[in-house]
Amino acid sequence: MRQLVRLIPLTEERGAPAGLVVLIEDVTAQLEYEETLEERFRLMQEGVKDYAMVILDDQGRITHWDRGAERLLMYQAPQIISRKISFFYASADQKQDQADLHLAVAFKTGRWEGEIPLQRKDGSTFWAELVLSVLKDQRERVRGFSLMIRDLTEQQEAKRALWDSLTQRKALEKEREKTLEQMRQTLIGTVQVISRTVEMRDPYTAGHQQRVAVLAEAIAREMRVEDDQREAVRMAGSIHDLGKISIPAEILVKPSRLTPLEYQLIQSHPRIGYDILKDIEFPWPLAEIVLQHHERMDGSGYPQGLKGEAVRLEARILAVADVVEAMASHRPYRPALGIEAALEEIEKNQGLLYDPGVAEACLRLFRQKGFRLG
Repeated sequence: MRQLVRLIPLTEERGAPAGLVVLIEDVTAQLEYEETLEERFRLMQEGVKDYAMVILDDQGRITHWDRGAERLLMYQAPQIISRKISFFYASADQKQDQADLHLAVAFKTGRWEGEIPLQRKDGSTFWAELVLSVLKDQRERVRGFSLMIRDLTEQQEAKRALWDSLTQRKALEKEREKTLEQMRQTLIGTVQVISRTVEMRDPYTAGHQQRVAVLAEAIAREMRVEDDQREAVRMAGSIHDLGKISIPAEILVKPSRLTPLEYQLIQSHPRIGYDILKDIEFPWPLAEIVLQHHERMDGSGYPQGLKGEAVRLEARILAVADVVEAMASHRPYRPALGIEAALEEIEKNQGLLYDPGVAEACLRLFRQKGFRLG
């Protein structure tokens, strides 16, 4: 048995010590549950082999080196912390100039991304996609950079393998359709597994993605959108927070409000989710929908600041469902606000932040047709 002991001092009216209250709580089950989640997260990280997240200070020196970076570049954190990112650039002659240029572009525009060769500890090189984003404090001062690294080796091999597979299926049309249906069912299962894996990291939002998916599909049905679009909304809703697998778990479950730097990391999750999904052959545009689910009609959303119909209809539906479920549910930093507060938010900002047709369909579902969140 593992116990949590709390000591609460008692004082008399004049402030003199009067004794102690000892509270003993059995936390065995809680700790075992947390250890189980840690192990699941560890296994999940080991399964995501082609991504790394690195944090840099304002001079481009490494301050955080995650397990993905250890796998990709073969350096342990103590060997790399405080070094500049140019250390693992593969261009021998101009790698410092190259790294400085990338940092300068990110500093000026907020973001740099590109594909360059990187060098591992063993001397081997590989092509990687880098996304370098500025991290600012509350006063908009640059405090550092986040660097997402994606190994493109397996992606290229997967593309070739997928192309070969598609070429072979075209030989027999009937067999092709049968295979596609089997693939579709497998992908639905894969989407469900991904959804559960993401939610294992954050017990406070367990079930959030599935509830969003159900509500989004109901809104799409109320709007009488095409069957394919409705299914796309449901599938995207069930994995819309996939990108949070790269966000430190302590930020996801933080019981107080996030700092500006932490919030910027949270805001990276649509882009990370898009990058994970964009090269997988789904029968629905899941990557684009996941990328756009935090966009707003007036352009105030992220990550692209899209306006109006530049945002996919599926993403506009998902945005409303996400807001309603999030406001109606408990969060680590606040209690549930309730469904009526969520509906008032949608009603107040329809046409401004939210698609008016989507907002009206959502309000009808709850206020006229008795829809309830599961």
